[in-house]
Amino acid sequence: MISSVLAMALAAAAPGPSPTGVIQARKAYSACLGAFMKKSVADKTEAAAFATGLGPACAAQEQAFRAASIAVDVASGIKRAEAAENAAMVVDDMVANTKDTFTAWTTPVPKN
Repeated sequence: MISSVLAMALAAAAPGPSPTGVIQARKAYSACLGAFMKKSVADKTEAAAFATGLGPACAAQEQAFRAASIAVDVASGIKRAEAAENAAMVVDDMVANTKDTFTAWTTPVPKN
């Protein structure tokens, strides 16, 4: 009896997915996107090549972020499909922002 109560207490206290893990994974993904963008700007990479190379350059960090985000959402009661959609939207936003920043940094300012 005591051992089953102890087992239940330990199971309840077992840590689930951590929001801190999502934050760290997002920071790592963001840092990768930023580093790739800065290198591409310095290398004078064409916009099409930048857009094509961005995803593969940070695939591992993206996957880690998606996994962490989905795990935390599911642990908090969100259905897996919705959690995956939420993670995809964040990834899409981060990629779009990186592409926009690349364009802003590489587009010449028109002279009046």
